[in-house]
Amino acid sequence: SLEVLERLLAANTNSAQAARDVSVCLENLADFLVSRGLPGDAETALGHYQRSLEVSERLLAANTNSAQAARDVSVSLEKLADFLATRGQAGDAKTALGHYQRSLEVSERLLAANTNSAQAARDVSVSLEKLADFLATRGQAGDAKTALGHYQRSLEVSERLLAANTNSAHAARDVSVSLYKLADLLATRGQAGDAETALGHYQRSLEVSERLLVANTNSAQA
Repeated sequence: SLEVLERLLAANTNSAQAARDVSVCLENLADFLVSRGLPGDAETALGHYQRSLEVSERLLAANTNSAQAARDVSVSLEKLADFLATRGQAGDAKTALGHYQRSLEVSERLLAANTNSAQAARDVSVSLEKLADFLATRGQAGDAKTALGHYQRSLEVSERLLAANTNSAHAARDVSVSLYKLADLLATRGQAGDAETALGHYQRSLEVSERLLVANTNSAQA
């Protein structure tokens, strides 16, 4: 599939669709190799993630006002960061952090340019959570405080999104997950007042989930 798409792009070098198809296919192939985990797969997957990002970057540079191109860059950065954060070789954590931060910056700009876009708002929320997850796991000086701020802001974005889309199961679940992640951090941090605040978040997360299940009784996810 990648070979076919590569030839298509070579024959249509100015086609944004052809470029995006190559980028997405590279990511899919990399995802597969990471899951398979045979010798050499990780290194090959890394190359595919990096090339996918390069294609996305060029596409965004040529289409600076394209929300799709911006989102593709943000997703590519997150996938590459996820891979590096999991691989854990020397220098990977620092590089992953840079990719998470840049992904958030791209998402923030996209939301600023599309303030009414639910997708753009959710992308910011997810980027904030991914960055917070990374920092909470890394555990260097100041990481917990920074992660807390990101979790809190992610929750704020999710809350606004749910308020604007009260019937959205996706938005409700995002709020529940945000509350749970924030509670986990506070429960682990253990500073004065954290336990009480964490308890409140856990309880509210459960309430949101309960309402979601009542409204979607046949939903396995709920």
